[in-house]
Amino acid sequence: ACGTCPDNSGTGTATTSTVFTACKCSVGYSGPDGGASCVNCVAGHFKGVRGTALCADCPADEWTASLAQSSCTACPGNSNTNAVTGSVVVTACLCNIGHTGTPSSGPCNPCGVGKYKTATSDNAVCTDCSQGKYKGDTGQTSNSCSNCLGGKFNVNLGSSTISACTNCIANEWNDSPAQASCKPCPASSGTNSGTGQQAQSDCRCNSGYYGEPDAGTDCIACDAGQYKDSSTANGNPSTEPHCTKCA
Repeated sequence: ACGTCPDNSGTGTATTSTVFTACKCSVGYSGPDGGASCVNCVAGHFKGVRGTALCADCPADEWTASLAQSSCTACPGNSNTNAVTGSVVVTACLCNIGHTGTPSSGPCNPCGVGKYKTATSDNAVCTDCSQGKYKGDTGQTSNSCSNCLGGKFNVNLGSSTISACTNCIANEWNDSPAQASCKPCPASSGTNSGTGQQAQSDCRCNSGYYGEPDAGTDCIACDAGQYKDSSTANGNPSTEPHCTKCA
């Protein structure tokens, strides 16, 4: 009569075997050929071939919680184990940079427009583009949000289009990109109803006032007996007064 191979081993497709060592451990089990028993691979490990090979760690981005496995399970879409091997639970899978979600519940999703995420993490929210910026692409992995240009501002977080960048209103200006607000002209000066002004030199003294608002100083009221009937270019008030004596 023929003998029977120990538990969790066999001769595969071979027949007419004549030696006990023809009994090899099955996939998912490890031990010597013809050994008394083959030991199952523990969680986080696998063995995909018959024979004496040792059980191996699940590779990075895979996991298994079960015993005696011939392979491991891949992390859900857009997630990874951050280079860790031998993972035993799906929660070892973390959403890739630029993605958010809960891998234990399914694939991670790209960050939406106006957002980004720079770290591998589980269930972490994506970060909004800051005020003064915008981004129209999804799945952004760095803070590459685009700047609103000078003469414009954006008070909102997480903006997705350049249309979120609004012209500075009349009597305000802004010479820097990525701003959440514009700067007011000095007192008694304005931009003559102009919007989107990019320099303080666009501020002009109002009618009835003179001075150097482009230097950041407030405009001065004309003296008694003098007048100025338009918003004009600036000058040095000590040597080039803009007010005119009454006739």
